[in-house]
Amino acid sequence: MEFIATQAGAPFKGTFTRYQGEVCLDPAQPESGSIDITVDTASVDAGLPEFDDALRGPDFFDAARWPQATFRSDVIEAAGEGEFRVRGHFTLRNITREVEVPFTFVRRDAGALIEGETRIQRLEYDIGLGEWRDTRWVGDTVVLKFTVALSK
Repeated sequence: MEFIATQAGAPFKGTFTRYQGEVCLDPAQPESGSIDITVDTASVDAGLPEFDDALRGPDFFDAARWPQATFRSDVIEAAGEGEFRVRGHFTLRNITREVEVPFTFVRRDAGALIEGETRIQRLEYDIGLGEWRDTRWVGDTVVLKFTVALSK
């Protein structure tokens, strides 16, 4: 699970290395499916230990207080051949917002692969407190990207 944000106008990437979930999806009947994902916020890895410590800290994810971010689907809809949209509730720092996530679904021999991305506004989730609320230092828009291999 990857995120892309900007710091002082330059893009930077990071990942979350620990997450789990359950995806139940029949492409012929996507409306009967569900997606439930939990991400360990302390598993953030932006490639620099001091930056990772700051992201885990109280001004950003506050992983000690809110160790998990979650996504729970409400509706999954077909959006074209192998393309879908899921609407659901994303919770981060105990703040919940409705989000829509487009994704693709490709069958593989022993399962499937889903890939997608969406954008969130970090300030809507109180990510970046104090001096970090200033979007000149850290941009408000964050891209969340994922590629997940599914097994039957």
